[in-house]
This record gives sequence, structure tokens and C-alpha cells, in this order.
Amino acid sequence: MKKLLSFIEWGSYLKEYESMEDFKKSLYDLGLDGIEIVRCGEDLIEKDLVEGIHLPFFTSWVDYYKKDHKRVIEEFGSLEVAEGFYTKNPEDLSDYYLQDLEYSKENCRYSVFHVANTTSLEYLNQNHHFTDEEIIDASAELINEIIKKSKIENLFLLENLYFPGLKFTDVNLTKRLIDKIDYKNIGFMLDIGHLMNTNPEIKTEDEGWDYVEKIIDDHKDLIDYFKGIHLHVSVTGDEIKRVKENPPDLSDDFYERFRQIYEAVKNIDAHSISKSSKAKKVIEKINPDYLVLEFKSETRAEREEKIKAQIKSLNFNKRV
Repeated sequence: MKKLLSFIEWGSYLKEYESMEDFKKSLYDLGLDGIEIVRCGEDLIEKDLVEGIHLPFFTSWVDYYKKDHKRVIEEFGSLEVAEGFYTKNPEDLSDYYLQDLEYSKENCRYSVFHVANTTSLEYLNQNHHFTDEEIIDASAELINEIIKKSKIENLFLLENLYFPGLKFTDVNLTKRLIDKIDYKNIGFMLDIGHLMNTNPEIKTEDEGWDYVEKIIDDHKDLIDYFKGIHLHVSVTGDEIKRVKENPPDLSDDFYERFRQIYEAVKNIDAHSISKSSKAKKVIEKINPDYLVLEFKSETRAEREEKIKAQIKSLNFNKRV
């Protein structure tokens, strides 16, 4: 099992390191084997450090992809704003992912793709227009286009979220997604915090891990597909309920509304490190190839402290 750090390739995140060697030494000395990269248009990180890539994600994309102009205008205010946001025509949306997949083919063992969709208002009030099944079917269609165009051969991992799409709350829907994708080298990147967020009744992290273990037991026949874990936790059921009952007033301007939603997301999708003694047992039951630490951090000191704390909590002390 390789232990990785989720890392955004921003110059501002690297400026606290004296050099790339300093960055690599910092991770290796803390017991990590590399990173899962989130690319942002810069080319700053040496490729031998990169194991996987997290592909870009549009929270709301199905309406645009299906050319439902009425709903696109409801979300964006105009078709022109939507076109500027996506930068591709609906029929070419799959092209958006090709540059990162070319990078993945050359440098990575796997790529991660979110299977989910929601609009700004739906995220808050949880009154979703699409069902999980509809988003799974649309995602499979887009993924098949992406795979065909990119000609990838490495692992393509599907990540869960807590709004319509892949949530792992229904085994039949999980199987449906696998069956609809025309690619053999497919698997799952199980996001622990996102899975916990599907159950707002969870009150403690221990309860959250019990819930995760139940979901894994439900998926025992599919366990070999679980190739990776995004490790962070989110026990924010009270916040989910509060936002649903009292959503903030949203701006009519799409980009201002985008900023408002991001503030809500930060409080719901907490990305905290795990401190529960139950975590190691569940991780070992899954036995993933990749364990990716995906906590929030803004500085080198905070990042290194959280890595230390997480590795210590899991009792994973040595690089594989």
C-alpha cells in the first residue's frame, strides 16, 4: 500500500520549500511515498514524485452536457456565462480532460474522476433534480467518451460524493456504473469523508467508521475494485441539516454564487484528519493499493504536522 499526499500544484504551496529536493525529502522523511497531484496549469513538480492525478471536476455539468438550455440558464444566468465557464461546447466536454489524461499516461499509475452532479441551490436544499441512477448513466457516457479519446491504459478510478451520482449507498447502482463503462482497468477511489457525509445522523468519527465498514461489507463482492482511499473524515451532519433548513440567500451573479457555495462546502466537506482507533481496521479490510491523505492545509508547518499525526494514528511508520 502506497501512502500518498493529495497536493495541488500551485507555486504558492511550494514557496515554503527551498527546492524540489526539499519538498521530496519532507514527504519521504514523514513516511510518504509520493503525491496524488491536482494540476492547475503549472508544471512545477518532478514526475518521479507523482503516483496519481485527480482530474478536474464540474459540480454541475449534466444539464450543459445534455443541452438543457433552460436549466443551464437557471444555474448560470445565460448560455454565454456557461460557455465561458466550461470552455468547451457540450459535445466536446470530454476534451476538457484530455490534457490531464495525457499527463497521466506519461507519469501516473492512476487517474481519479468524480461521479456526481448538483446545482448551487440543490447542493444547499438537497432537493435534487437528478437521481443517482441518472447521474451514473450520464457519467458512464462521458467517461466512455473520455477513455476512447484519451487512449489511456492505466487505472481509471471513480470517486464517490454525497450528492447524486456514485455514493456507495446502493450496491446495485455501484454495479450499474461498472457495467456501463467500457474499460477493463477501472476501479474505485473511496473517499471516506464523502461517504460519511451521506449519513447526516453520524455524530462521532467512530460512528462514521462503523458506517463506512457497513458499506464496505455491503460491497464485499466488489471489494477488488476498491483500489484507493482518500483519507479524511467529515462529521458534519448538523451543518448539513442547518444549511438545508436555512440556506443562505444566493447572489444572482454566477461567480459570486460560486464563491458563496464554496464557503458552504468548506463547512460540510470538512477534510479533517482521522483520529479514530477504528480507522486502521477498516483500511486494512479494504486493503487498497493507494492510501491518499486528503486533509486541508495551508502551510508547510500545518501540512507536516497533520501528516505526522495521521501516520502516527494509523501506526503506519515506514515507507512501503
